Amino acid sequence: MAERLSLAHFETIAALLSSSGDKSEIYIICVPSGLHVRVATDVLNAAAPKAILVEKPFSTDSQSGAQLIALADRKGSEVAVGHHRRFHPAVSTARQVIESGKLGKLTAISGV
Repeated sequence: MAERLSLAHFETIAALLSSSGDKSEIYIICVPSGLHVRVATDVLNAAAPKAILVEKPFSTDSQSGAQLIALADRKGSEVAVGHHRRFHPAVSTARQVIESGKLGKLTAISGV
């Protein structure tokens, strides 16, 4: 798909970070939880981006999380933690109900 869309793609994170192209300013770390700190650390050391978004849990232990925050501070990078429920069954059901028209014309939605 990346080739069809003429997008850069990489087989590994190491390949991405060692590529000769321009470094991205923002990275999203979306890998298994046990890899969050290691991948974010690699990104911070190789690319020093403006920001990274790490999926939850940010880290699997407080010590590695604190070390990652300290590294981001030294690199001048902002860190955010993603806490998304996009694929939660309740969200999918709400979307189906809204799209079905059962609720009528909506003018606003607020959710927690």
